[in-house]
Amino acid sequence: MIKFQVQHYTLKSYKHFDSIKESWVDFNNNPSLCPENLIAIENSEINDVTPYYVMVYVQGQLKGLIYYQMLHFNSSFIDLGILNKWYYNLLQFFIRRIKTNLLICGSLFRIDFKGFDGVSGDEVAMITKTIAEESLLGKRISGILMKDLEIDLGLKTQNLFKFKPMHSDVTMVMPIRNSWNNMDDYLNDLKRKYKKRVNKILSDGKPLEIRELELAEIKQYESEISNLYNQIVRKQIVRLGVLNGLYFMEMKRQLKDKYKIYGFFHDGQLVAFSTHIHYGNSMEIYYIGFSYPQNNTFQLYFNILYHGLSIAIEKKYKSIELGRTAKEAKASMGAEPEASINYVCINNPFLNGLFNKIRKNFSRKMGETWANRQPLK
Repeated sequence: MIKFQVQHYTLKSYKHFDSIKESWVDFNNNPSLCPENLIAIENSEINDVTPYYVMVYVQGQLKGLIYYQMLHFNSSFIDLGILNKWYYNLLQFFIRRIKTNLLICGSLFRIDFKGFDGVSGDEVAMITKTIAEESLLGKRISGILMKDLEIDLGLKTQNLFKFKPMHSDVTMVMPIRNSWNNMDDYLNDLKRKYKKRVNKILSDGKPLEIRELELAEIKQYESEISNLYNQIVRKQIVRLGVLNGLYFMEMKRQLKDKYKIYGFFHDGQLVAFSTHIHYGNSMEIYYIGFSYPQNNTFQLYFNILYHGLSIAIEKKYKSIELGRTAKEAKASMGAEPEASINYVCINNPFLNGLFNKIRKNFSRKMGETWANRQPLK
């Protein structure tokens, strides 16, 4: 346990949830910070990610909770191919030698996962900036990410502590119409060219056997799941934290029926998987993986999406969270953008310049053509 003072707040930081489980559970009103979510991440022992559970006290009374992840950042998290022009050679030399820490309030591995309770975003911003500047967790911190806030930070806080909003950060959400009772209803609501395309995708996926995997099977296919997941990860420009096979087992172990993992098989071989998280009246298509060599044959990526859609329709959910990537593919289904409230603060000028370069490259790669997709009648 590390104890320190920030203004009139007394903070106690722990690395293991079991150390504070009872007090945390008694105080917490934030569903994201429930034990099963936190324990799944901690037990997975993800490389380069360290969790911190911070209890915030004022005059001896527990006032709030903050959940951090410390990311031990290095060059393996960046696709250096984005810097392949000759005048970036020197920059590449330095990037390959980067070893620093980023402090995340929230979770790198979840969407809509606010990382605090009982204290305001402005209070957390001030506390987090002080922790970073004074190395109060015993680590040198070069950058801060505050994820999934419910309301914007005050302008005074943004200016005083140098937090910049990430305005272009959106996730894609698919609304489910009340009139849809099955996939045929969805297909009938598509415009003609989109309906033809979806029917072709579903036809290409007919040779696949799709089945839910129970915990024992997730363990059985752990290496295949890791391989398929890593095929996706290697295509990403930035990969802040890379999961291991144990994470998928821990999520199932902790979340139980709220977490589903489906295997897509061809001739007995696992060629793709998808994971779903179920909430009250919605679901999320969570992490996925597939074989790139077989993707074109079976339209694996799109069949993963439409399989998730069919489940959401069957369960009469209101919406599906589809994540940040591949916006055009998801817009072609009928998904719509939903803004996230995230803030970043990078103290290191070199890293700040690199961050801006990566963001511009990512925005250019994503493009804006997805915004023109209107597949539904």
